[in-house]
Amino acid sequence: MTVTPSTTLITTAGQVAGTAFDAVSVQNAGQHDLDIKGMANQALLQLLEAKKTLTQIMNVTDTADPQLASINNMLASLV
Repeated sequence: MTVTPSTTLITTAGQVAGTAFDAVSVQNAGQHDLDIKGMANQALLQLLEAKKTLTQIMNVTDTADPQLASINNMLASLV
């Protein structure tokens, strides 16, 4: 399996949360007492919360602060 880094985490998570999982995935999750659909929705909510938090941090970070570039990079992936 190849892993492709995502620059659209929220969009991709929304697509995963909004799409039905196949029967095998649902069965596998059920065998481990996992709510796969609920977990996908929770992941989306956590990404949205991370975006909100990082935006608040960015808004109070001094433009000369070297951390600002990292914050902006993280925010750029949360679209």
